[in-house]
Amino acid sequence: MMMTQIKWHFREMLRTEVNENIELGELLPDEATDARLVREVIQNSLDASVSKRTKGGRRSKNDPVKVRFSLAGLSDPLPAERANNYFCGLGEHLIDIEGLDEQVRSVASVGTLTENVVPFIVIEDAGTMGLQGNPGLHDDPPADSTSSEDFYWFFRNVGRSGKGATDNGSWGLGKWAMPATSGASSIFALTTTDEDTLLMGQCVLKKHYLNGTKYAPYGYWSEPEEKDGFAMPLRKSDPQHRLIIDKFIEDFDLRWRDKSGLSVVIPFPRGVDLEDEDFQSINTRTIANAVVHNYFYPIVRGWLEVSIDGEEGEMPVTIDAKSIRDVVGALNPTDGGQWTIESYRRIFDMVGKTSDVEGDAFTVLSQPPLADDDYDHADDLRSLKSRYDAGELLPFTINTEVRPKGGDEVGTSFNVFLRKHPELDIGHDYFVRGTLSIPKMDYIKNYQALALVVVDEKEGLAEMLRDSEPAAHSMWRPQAQRVRDRWVSPQRRINAVRDSVKNILFFLEGQLSGLQKDAFLDLFALTGAEIAAEIAAESEGEAGSGTRTKRPKKKIKPGPPSPFTISATKGGVSIRASNQAKDLPEQIIVRAAYDVPRGNPFAKFNENDFAFRGKNGLRVKLNGGEILEDDVTTPIGANTVRLKVKDRENFSFGITGFDEFRDVVVKIDPEDST
Repeated sequence: MMMTQIKWHFREMLRTEVNENIELGELLPDEATDARLVREVIQNSLDASVSKRTKGGRRSKNDPVKVRFSLAGLSDPLPAERANNYFCGLGEHLIDIEGLDEQVRSVASVGTLTENVVPFIVIEDAGTMGLQGNPGLHDDPPADSTSSEDFYWFFRNVGRSGKGATDNGSWGLGKWAMPATSGASSIFALTTTDEDTLLMGQCVLKKHYLNGTKYAPYGYWSEPEEKDGFAMPLRKSDPQHRLIIDKFIEDFDLRWRDKSGLSVVIPFPRGVDLEDEDFQSINTRTIANAVVHNYFYPIVRGWLEVSIDGEEGEMPVTIDAKSIRDVVGALNPTDGGQWTIESYRRIFDMVGKTSDVEGDAFTVLSQPPLADDDYDHADDLRSLKSRYDAGELLPFTINTEVRPKGGDEVGTSFNVFLRKHPELDIGHDYFVRGTLSIPKMDYIKNYQALALVVVDEKEGLAEMLRDSEPAAHSMWRPQAQRVRDRWVSPQRRINAVRDSVKNILFFLEGQLSGLQKDAFLDLFALTGAEIAAEIAAESEGEAGSGTRTKRPKKKIKPGPPSPFTISATKGGVSIRASNQAKDLPEQIIVRAAYDVPRGNPFAKFNENDFAFRGKNGLRVKLNGGEILEDDVTTPIGANTVRLKVKDRENFSFGITGFDEFRDVVVKIDPEDST
């Protein structure tokens, strides 16, 4: 079958245009191709769920989203005589592009496929709405439009998203995980909606030249409009296109396009070596691992089912609420910590039980918990200790509020499920926003407990948390510029959610010593004189207005000259002898604490935060000095260390291992050595 006009088209650039190179690898998180692809594809499918979009945002286990990954095209690639129809006009644009796979380069060198074959991956979903909207739309829909313009946002935008407040994604970059997986930076997308079935290809290269003509990075496999070359998809409703679409479905073995949804074909997938199957980074195991890791919550709740059709000779794998425990056992994950087989199975069991918890069983807290005896619900939490010690599942609804900039404060809430596990050596808390697991967060290692924190996607809190996440959606970053630009006081509000389990356990188990070993992001250090001045100023503010005086982090009025300088380093803080210091005390006491919204941070230090000593202590490096043993006559806490200065010229004390999301206050006092 010949398709003379339907080929790959790239737009010639005008001399007035800015030269642009699209670096897909820089747009996306630095992580394994398979993990990135799985997370982004399923995230988009869940956001397009029929039950979510048609039932008031409520997901239903009776109408789960189904996602299919097919790797059959790796062991049974498309032969040249069938593939030529889909690659006409592409190879010539690949010749001068750096970083292409060798197999793709061989195709580019001749401009067409001859003896080569095309390996491919297929990803399909069902139970979704497909790419809805006007395929001819070329500019943003009106702000008050109620129409879904998924086709426009998918094909005609970079770094921009039309997703709403209740969706999992928002960066507009996740879709690039698909062309980034292709050695030819290309995909084909076939979508079925209630209106029609559409097919179009997209290629994302760099600015490039062909026969002396400069071309834009984006190309489309399409039938362009005559007046300006605007790329339009093939329509099954068009009799001339119907045969082409039917042939495409047959060639790439698409299974689910008799109903609404999206199918994506990724040709020449990266990490695939047709000559050596042992060196394929994309395989059934890696995909299944990424599915379980990122989406255990909707799978166990019955909202998501994933199937993986492996290569020739492999048995298909289905991951759903019934099979997920067995799948994890076969995967044998090795990440450790909260991602071992037993840890996975424990959290699966907890998620399964949460769906059975009735509304009146929840303990409702009117504000996020604080590890403080003055907390309004302190007695309520202590009254649960016997149930906690008996191993009951304790459900909480915690009310709070968020405030978008330029808007009013909005009431919102989240749920916490907590259970004691005496057999655990290390406790774990898992975080889920909407349907997506936020994996790089684990803050109760010092307790023998398991916890699940769930923020429903319909809550205003979920929108704020989403804005705090990097493109990988792997953690909540309260100081990220994006969330600070859009929300009032996001750091305090996000930390309250993140610390909620640890603060509840303060009342159920009491204080334990230990450390959360997280990377360090932001640090704020004060000398002893400066912190004393800050506490005094804060007390005046509390007495006058009942609110904390806002601390000017960059403009602090200095106190008396200090013999030491305190500065932030990568991963911690550094203390050195000041260049202007004439004399240094022979012995000093160094104290550290996380900053708090109100009060003296040292008085409110919680031993669960960190410790200078012990198995899980902070990491310290000392030059020109000696760490002294505790003096029984001097009160020394977990956040305190005594040092002896031996070499005044080269003295330095480095500390790393603080929580990456919290400001740190450091105080240095001389100690009488006599």
